[in-house]
Amino acid sequence: MITVIMKNIMIPLNQIFDLLLLLTILLSVSPESVSGHDNGRNINICPERERQALLKFKSELTDFYGRLSSWGTGENKMECCKWRGVRCDNRTNHVVRLNLRGPAISLNYVLAGNPVKDKLQYPAAPLTGKISSPLLELKHLTYLDLSSNYFDPRFPEFICSLTELHYLNLSHAGFKGPIPQCVGNLSKLLYLDLSGFYGFYGKSLDWVVQLHSLEYLDLSFVDLHEVTNWLQPISKLSSIKKLYLINCSLHDIPYSLPSINASAPLEILDFSLNQLSYNITSLIYWLPNYSRSLKWIDFSFNMDLDDPNPYHLVHMTPHTHVHPFGNGSNLIYLGLRGNLLVGQLSQLMMSLFGPLGTKLRYLDLSTNMLNGSLPDMSRFSFLTQLKLNNNYLSGFVSKDLLQLPHLRVLDLSDNQIMGPVPDLSFCSSLKELYLYKNMFNGTLTESIGRLSELEVLSIQFNRLEGVITEAHMLNLSRLRILDISFNLFLDIKFDHLWVPPFQLQRIRLTRCNIGPRFPTCLRTQNEVMYLDISNTDISDTIPKWFGELSPNLLYLNASNNKLYGVFPNISVSTHKPGVSVYLLPMKSQDFGVILDISRNRISSSLTFLCHITSWSLIDLSDNMLSGKLPNCFASFEKLEYLNLANNNLFGTIPYLFGALQGLKWLVLRNNSLSGIIPKALSNCTSLQIIDLGQNRLTGNIPTWVGRSFRMITVLSLRSNEFTGSIPLSLCGLTELKILDLSSNKVSGAIPKCIWNLSAMTKKYHKFDLFSSQVLGFLAFSVMGDDYSNFASMYTYLSSVYLRWKGNEVKYSNSYGLLVNLIDLSCNTLSGEIPDELTKLVGLHALNLSRNNLTSHIPHNIALLNSLQSLDLSWNHIWGSIPTGLSNLDSLGVLNLSYNNLSGKIPPQMLKFDESSYMGNPLLCGRPILNRSCPVDDETHGDLDFNNVKSNVEHEENEFITQGFYISLAFGFIFGFWVIIGTIIANESFRYAFFKTTIVAEDHVHLVVVLLKNRLKKRWFSKS
Repeated sequence: MITVIMKNIMIPLNQIFDLLLLLTILLSVSPESVSGHDNGRNINICPERERQALLKFKSELTDFYGRLSSWGTGENKMECCKWRGVRCDNRTNHVVRLNLRGPAISLNYVLAGNPVKDKLQYPAAPLTGKISSPLLELKHLTYLDLSSNYFDPRFPEFICSLTELHYLNLSHAGFKGPIPQCVGNLSKLLYLDLSGFYGFYGKSLDWVVQLHSLEYLDLSFVDLHEVTNWLQPISKLSSIKKLYLINCSLHDIPYSLPSINASAPLEILDFSLNQLSYNITSLIYWLPNYSRSLKWIDFSFNMDLDDPNPYHLVHMTPHTHVHPFGNGSNLIYLGLRGNLLVGQLSQLMMSLFGPLGTKLRYLDLSTNMLNGSLPDMSRFSFLTQLKLNNNYLSGFVSKDLLQLPHLRVLDLSDNQIMGPVPDLSFCSSLKELYLYKNMFNGTLTESIGRLSELEVLSIQFNRLEGVITEAHMLNLSRLRILDISFNLFLDIKFDHLWVPPFQLQRIRLTRCNIGPRFPTCLRTQNEVMYLDISNTDISDTIPKWFGELSPNLLYLNASNNKLYGVFPNISVSTHKPGVSVYLLPMKSQDFGVILDISRNRISSSLTFLCHITSWSLIDLSDNMLSGKLPNCFASFEKLEYLNLANNNLFGTIPYLFGALQGLKWLVLRNNSLSGIIPKALSNCTSLQIIDLGQNRLTGNIPTWVGRSFRMITVLSLRSNEFTGSIPLSLCGLTELKILDLSSNKVSGAIPKCIWNLSAMTKKYHKFDLFSSQVLGFLAFSVMGDDYSNFASMYTYLSSVYLRWKGNEVKYSNSYGLLVNLIDLSCNTLSGEIPDELTKLVGLHALNLSRNNLTSHIPHNIALLNSLQSLDLSWNHIWGSIPTGLSNLDSLGVLNLSYNNLSGKIPPQMLKFDESSYMGNPLLCGRPILNRSCPVDDETHGDLDFNNVKSNVEHEENEFITQGFYISLAFGFIFGFWVIIGTIIANESFRYAFFKTTIVAEDHVHLVVVLLKNRLKKRWFSKS
């Protein structure tokens, strides 16, 4: 045998020839052959039966976008293993994976019934249609994901026959009805997700027991309220690692908890948003059975809303000396938010964790009823997030309690903590700090400036004082959100040449002292999206650069200052970057730009608004703006709220306002607008508040108002020059709560159909002020805990001025003012007060004063038992005062003066003074002084007019008092001596006076003698 020796390695020569031959063969094989191709044909094609099954499955679906366009019968589509979402086994070519997961981002759009046509806006629409049984041909299928689509609601039970499945995800797929028990047949499942739509429910979880290998189970949002003893089958899942039962209406945990397999590898347990409030304690102390593996527990928001007194059920009392998450626990996440937990925080921490430190990284005990002071948290040295907000914690917080080097989020907001803000410089990793809504006082420590990783600083609504300078912001180069608002004694004094080291995206300095100069440090904040410097004592001109502050600006509030001059043109980008929920109170994709510069001294025209078309809210009220309403308003397609009240605007309401079809609030009060209300405004069918009061508008009240504005809540046209009668169509405004047509020239009768204003037939609680549509809109728009910020933004926007209890007040939703009001005063209305008016039992104020009404007060007026103010003065109303009026306990203001009322004032109405009845001469009884009624008035109810006349004469002589006689005496003396003195001092006057006296005396004497003789003749002639 011939051999080759190479560095002590001996290889036979024949083996070398074999190796060279093999190498030659390998090099001759083409890349296409290696990949399974031969002259363009796929060698590894899936079985024809499975390909046909997939095509039949596709035929039952509706594919808006063409996600399954690669599935077909064409020559270039024969290889089903390359179809989108399909995967085959590399060895057998059988279909083993089918992944048709849909795009959750566009799912809500389709659920609303909107077809997806715009492929650019919705690049991956969900599939709809029926899940059909041809999938049964895929007998080797191990992976099936149909989630985030919108299929027919009937659950496809044939899936239970796909027994080779290891992975099944049907979440958010549109299925409704019961979970079939046959799901338990899928005994090889490792992963099962049936979470998602409301309407999917289960009556039993016994089928879970058969899934011995199951490691992941998610039944979130599946209604399990009918499932009894649900914990028993769950506890038998010996392989489970991750278990999610979020918002399943779980309740009724037995007092005797089931035994479980201590070797179960459970790591994540999420029972949040259920009704386990009084069982939380039992569950927590049951969990040590899993203590070796549990890393994540979330029991947040387990409040039984049907429990009339849940507070006594959730005390966290220790169970002997057991600390479920004490030393040795692997727990890193514990969420117990919103469970009405009662007790001291320090005792709870000791009960759960014991005296030693743990591996805990995330702790959320917020939104409970925990009290006491903050315990020493430094032993939890691995903590990265600590959330204790919205409790009743008190006392002081020293830096020794928070020696947490890894802490990234600290939230102590909405408590009652006092004292100075602690030095947190030891928490060098801190990124988010929330201390708002407490009682922190004193000066803000400059150590805050050493938190170089800080991104969020939120310390609003405290009692901080002193001065904040650039020293507090020295190293905060990563800061993105700064909110120090509502610290009323805090001064912010930055050097006007200072350039901040950060680029803020949200700035809120409301109710701090910044002025009088405009803060120049804002000029460098080119990334700001949210800016609120309202109520900050700024008294300065508006700089020109302010209009181009940031191309990303979405919210600007500079209201309640003393800004003056011309407002610069505003310019923002139409393309907005992604917005964090921390930055804005609104979802940016649903809301446009917000501007509030109300209550200042700005004197420009409105043309500065015309450079942006994406306005959603504009409040320029209470300024000195002048000029006409510009036509560019027609391009504000997103505009929903507009308040231009209390300015110097003139001209007509533009016809182009009709293009604002999304407009909800329109307030143009107290300007000099003239002309008629344009008919084009009838296109704004979403309007809910219209206040055009105190202008110079003319013409009739349009009849289309009642047909177009079906959602309107407030209609105020007061103090204009409207004529004609009240349109009957106004009776169709079923959501109307305020109707103010006062101080116009409206004539005719009050429509009897007024009782159709059905919103005034309901009795509302304090916070039921606006229609359900408005409340629903706000609930959808507001993000998280930022509602208070949004509320302050529209505090004055929705305000409407009205006459309330004799005074002009502001009707505003922000204070929950409860008003259902009709004000038709100061017109020329005639006829009767319709009895139908008394059907508006939710009415709180009715003002019909200063008209020409000529009827009696409706006898059934007592039905208006919510009435607080009634003014019928200065009319021609006759008859008696109905005794039922005295039964209105809530009535606080009554004015019936200057009418033709008669009879006795009901004795129960003595709480109203005489001014309520004056000008009715035929009324009698208290409280009208010295005008008592006859004794038999109580029996017969008829008025003795002789006595009334006597009383009236007596009332007319009430001015004859002691002062009257003294004045009379002084007047007589003064007048007497003026005349007598003149006669004595002037001889000619004296001669004339006595001559006249003698002539008068002779004339009187002659008359007396003649009269005497005449009487004698008559006497003697009779005798």
